[in-house]
Amino acid sequence: MQKKQIVYEVIFFVYLMLLIWIVLFKMEFSLANIFPVREINYIPFYYDVIEGDAPVYEFILNAVAFIPFGFLLAKAFRNISFGEGIAVTFAVSLAFETLQYVLSVGVSDITDLIMNTLGGAVGIWLASVIYRKQKPKKIKKL
Repeated sequence: MQKKQIVYEVIFFVYLMLLIWIVLFKMEFSLANIFPVREINYIPFYYDVIEGDAPVYEFILNAVAFIPFGFLLAKAFRNISFGEGIAVTFAVSLAFETLQYVLSVGVSDITDLIMNTLGGAVGIWLASVIYRKQKPKKIKKL
């Protein structure tokens, strides 16, 4: 295994731990500081509007948070296909949403699942584009 590959794997797992801290622990160091919430939103892209403020930025932030996840997943596990990468991203996001409900640390939301998976897909796609540009082209023999 190449050093570069090992570095990508380590960075991927560090990023996964960071995502766990962000998504499940809301960037807190103690569960006591997290307001307990146990809700599920099954309606995509629907939020209760509080004081005229629709949290559209949350849609974008969820996708942006998972772009590095997809990118690092594709770089750390080179043999993973695009479809398998999306399936892994979906499964990880589903696990996060399920754990939020079970642990009462946030609203489990179908929109988060959609946007996280979309962000992961963008990251996987970016990794494939970069890989294609870095890959040396074969020289045709005459």
